[in-house]
Amino acid sequence: TYGLARSRYIGLEKVASEVNLKAIAYNLVRAANVYINKGLNTT
Repeated sequence: TYGLARSRYIGLEKVASEVNLKAIAYNLVRAANVYINKGLNTT
């Protein structure tokens, strides 16, 4: 979903930066979903 099958850049350093940014984005979305779902399940 984050386009990790192909890289947009050439070069190990640029590709590593791209993967790290996508990992940060994935974790932020995941954390937001956990926070929202935890707030909804207060029974």
